[in-house]
Amino acid sequence: MSESGDPVGLPCPACSPGEETVHEVLRPGGQATVRCTDCDHTYKTEIPEEETVELTIVVSQDGDRQLDGLFLRYLGLV
Repeated sequence: MSESGDPVGLPCPACSPGEETVHEVLRPGGQATVRCTDCDHTYKTEIPEEETVELTIVVSQDGDRQLDGLFLRYLGLV
């Protein structure tokens, strides 16, 4: 869930209805109040839950090996 002040990517109905722009969450909740950082348009909208995926990274150097996890926002581009 997004908190107040968090940046989120959403299409702006005023300046970019076809693509996402950065918005600031002013008031979180079911119908969140957000402001577009490009045109300052403020409106209420539902913010979709972000889905994350974990990638396991293997780093090898000089015979040593280290495993690490990395969480990324899933954009549905698979």
